[in-house]
Amino acid sequence: MFGAPATRPDLLSVVGRAQPPPDQPPRGRRVQKAERAGGTVQQESDFTEYWALLATTLAERFDSKPVHTLAEIQMLRDRFPLNIRLHTARRAAELLAGVVTYDSDRAGHAQYIAVSPTGRAVGALDLVFDYLLHDVSHDQQFFDFGGSHEDGGRAINAGLIEQKEGFGARAVAHDHYRIDLTSVRPGVLTGALR
Repeated sequence: MFGAPATRPDLLSVVGRAQPPPDQPPRGRRVQKAERAGGTVQQESDFTEYWALLATTLAERFDSKPVHTLAEIQMLRDRFPLNIRLHTARRAAELLAGVVTYDSDRAGHAQYIAVSPTGRAVGALDLVFDYLLHDVSHDQQFFDFGGSHEDGGRAINAGLIEQKEGFGARAVAHDHYRIDLTSVRPGVLTGALR
């Protein structure tokens, strides 16, 4: 495309909703375990409590932090409430897990994922993903669990991809290209000059 060189390949885990492969039995058991523990899934508009869980999880497990600050993600969510959504699993008022999705007409994409130690023990994240994959209000053609790579795309996180494949996801290549826009006339990429 426009003579752009490929810079790196990534591996995404995607479920095609028209004919998804069956879930693996351990996932179904974990969903049932979360339900028996009193877990429920809901959509929330206030990201404050979840962002604290996400920041703690990323710091402890990956020595990193969310790309967006709480103020930034809340502002984006407020501007695009149908496209950026927070889905949480709770037991009564206790936050167990959550997933922020970026949604378009064709695909839902899991962007920020976190689970508390209690949530991990009861399978709360499985409950959230089961909801996202099977709830009829999510009618996109695809659900993208995101990447399963590390080290700038040079290594695959086998445990992570196995978890996603447990929900019926399959690998899809996501190539990155570098386009030198200084050499492209304005309007060419959008077709305005055709």
